[in-house]
This record gives sequence, structure tokens and C-alpha cells, in this order.
Amino acid sequence: LPEPIAALAWQNKRVLYDILFRTSAETLRTVAADPKHLGAEIGFITVLHTWGQNLQHHPHVHCVVPGGGIAP
Repeated sequence: LPEPIAALAWQNKRVLYDILFRTSAETLRTVAADPKHLGAEIGFITVLHTWGQNLQHHPHVHCVVPGGGIAP
């Protein structure tokens, strides 16, 4: 998350982390469903990290995505 939004996460963790998970999931599903990319429905695992390499508050998610999916 950008610094100004990450600062809001300190006070609104549940709301902002929920938005972060939902938007990353929606983006992955949308891109994978596009026939120009994969054209399939995918599964994935998303993990929340709240600190960066420099041990500063930096909420972000890491996603493990398979190399394929279920196509119609």
C-alpha cells in the first residue's frame, strides 16, 4: 500500500486489509479470465505481510498462483 494509505491501516486494519485482499483477488481473477492471458478460472493463496525488508510498516500481499486454471 502507498505510504498515506498504509498509515491509515494502523487504525483500520480490518477494513483496509479486507480491501487489500479483495482487490488483489479480483485483479488476479480478472486477468486470468481474460482470453488474451489465460482464459481460465484460477485458484490462489494470498498471504499478508505487514512489514518490509527494512522493518518499516509496509502492508502488502504475496500471492501464489498456479501456472494454469480451469477453462470453459
